[in-house]
Amino acid sequence: MPDVTHTIYGRTYKSADALKQRLTELDRQHAGKKFPDNAKAEWNALQEALEDSELEVRQAWIAECAARPENRERAFDDDRVAAQATTARDGAMRTIERHVNAGSLNAAAADRVDEVLRKGDAGFGLDARYVETHGSEDYERAFHKLLRYGDGAAMRMTPDEMTAVQKANRAEELRTAMAEGTGSTGGFGIPIAIDPTINLSSSGVLNPIRQLATVRTMSTRELRLVASDGVVAQYQAEAAEAIDNSPTLTQPVLTAQRCTSFVPFSWEVDQDWGSLANELTQLVADAKDVVEATKFLSGSGTNEPVGLLTIGTTGALTTSQRIQTAGAGAIVIGDVYALKQGIGNTRFMGNATWTMHPNRLDSCSA
Repeated sequence: MPDVTHTIYGRTYKSADALKQRLTELDRQHAGKKFPDNAKAEWNALQEALEDSELEVRQAWIAECAARPENRERAFDDDRVAAQATTARDGAMRTIERHVNAGSLNAAAADRVDEVLRKGDAGFGLDARYVETHGSEDYERAFHKLLRYGDGAAMRMTPDEMTAVQKANRAEELRTAMAEGTGSTGGFGIPIAIDPTINLSSSGVLNPIRQLATVRTMSTRELRLVASDGVVAQYQAEAAEAIDNSPTLTQPVLTAQRCTSFVPFSWEVDQDWGSLANELTQLVADAKDVVEATKFLSGSGTNEPVGLLTIGTTGALTTSQRIQTAGAGAIVIGDVYALKQGIGNTRFMGNATWTMHPNRLDSCSA
């Protein structure tokens, strides 16, 4: 690297360190005081020279690195690629021969591997390099440790085994770096992009009953409640004996029923599909909505809820709690008014909610 020389105020400086040393001397000479004009001018000149010096040093270092052959990127050389392919093929053939002699590869299989090496990318030697690296003894031992110890295998590998794994990975990366434009040049081997999010395509249901109902949490099979139609009150004469208005109590019983949706899957799928549990949760929740929408209205009460419309079954509506349409199989506007009037004199009118399928309104006639 050439020397960088600067002459400032009659002094010659041959390195950046010399410039820095003079700057330190000036600072000590005028410690705690402002520089006089001559010292200030010299200080600025030294600073400027120091910046130029460091820039020239960096440029010289870059030029020196660029002059080294090992730092230059060589153009594509057919002869060099052919020589590398030949070397890779020779290594692959030695690997095949070793496995044949060891009895781990029969003659027919060896011929098929040899045929693969003679076709396709024979001019590049990518398949040959793959066979050589993955068929080495060091890689075989490393692979067994990977199968046995998983993520902890690297801690049990020898340096040769670790190097073999790294070579095998590089060979795989080179071998798969092929064109994707057409199937025959690599497109057939490219993984298909799949979004693992499951999009529901079923019709679904409207299930408003759980949202409208009072939901009670229970930790046992049965939850017994207490209900009453209330008590009456009356006006009485002064000093008259009070009338007994004790309420009549009833005990509704809520019985827990089991609802299941079983989706078996393998450990391998679970490990390879990280979001599987979340996607299945969405499907199971939808399935639960579908079955509840049916059973909350028409469930029999045997191993399932009692449906509101299972008239005659304990827990369902009674005949006096329903308003039927004037005619079978059709809804007219009078039916809507009849339903409204049916709840007009009850305590629940203030917070009553109309629930119906939108298609029912479309079928109403005046």
